[in-house]
Amino acid sequence: MKPMKYGAFALLAVLAMEPARAQPPVDWRSLPAVVDGPGGEAWFTWHPSGRLIVFGRHDENWQNHRLFMSRLVDGRWTEPMELPFSRNVDARTAHFAPDGRSMLFVSMRSPAGEERARSEGEQNIWRVTWDGATWGEPRMLPAPINSPGWEIDAVEVNGGVIYFSSMPPGENAPRPDLFRAVPVGDTYRVEPLTAFNTERTESTLYVTPDESLIVFHRAEDPVGLGRDDLFAARRTATGWGPAVHLGAGANSPEYEYGPEVSRDGRTLYFTTHRGGRAGVMAIDLNQAMGR
Repeated sequence: MKPMKYGAFALLAVLAMEPARAQPPVDWRSLPAVVDGPGGEAWFTWHPSGRLIVFGRHDENWQNHRLFMSRLVDGRWTEPMELPFSRNVDARTAHFAPDGRSMLFVSMRSPAGEERARSEGEQNIWRVTWDGATWGEPRMLPAPINSPGWEIDAVEVNGGVIYFSSMPPGENAPRPDLFRAVPVGDTYRVEPLTAFNTERTESTLYVTPDESLIVFHRAEDPVGLGRDDLFAARRTATGWGPAVHLGAGANSPEYEYGPEVSRDGRTLYFTTHRGGRAGVMAIDLNQAMGR
């Protein structure tokens, strides 16, 4: 995978934990490009209050992934700052929980929280708490969500259900697929999303808190426009409806991935590589789905 322009944003305090409420409509172009890193930005997420933004930044070699945060103060977005648990250690693909009190992210760090090389071949999902002023210590999610292979993206919905993507270890392992993990006592029941998994790569994803909509990316689909393309599906009375390719509004011959949907369901945010580098874009989701 790879990402364009339109910066994203980062750190440190929202005074007190604000109640989750509908995210106000925001014209993405009105957000200043306060972040324009040398490599690019990717994996953008909103806090439910609509007043915090977390995003990823990396270098030109797609290395040194770090997370940043910006907050809305007096109508202006603050200068991004690196999140404390991301300093000098890998962190990416962040998504806030529906209540805004924690955030899932993915990292190649060791269980002790130390940086380790990609060659060590394991990447896991972590949770970090946020009380409105302070980030907690990240904790790795347990098996069977995390595995000896690669977990790539994760988003929590209502009821503590977690949707995530995973790939087994090994050179000849199957490509990444999408999964749903349902809390059962102290563990989880993990089930594959058979409606969307194929022999191709399905990895980054977003699911709305009420599980009525899923957006994910798939690599090199015959109906796609290029490398990684975005698809979406709505839930029906009998299960997930068909996946809809989001067309040229969202997709291009380059890479598109890392989706997130605004709380009002109107806007799709995602990472794109059109223009030669990674950056965040926003489009009208209903229009892209032909509604």
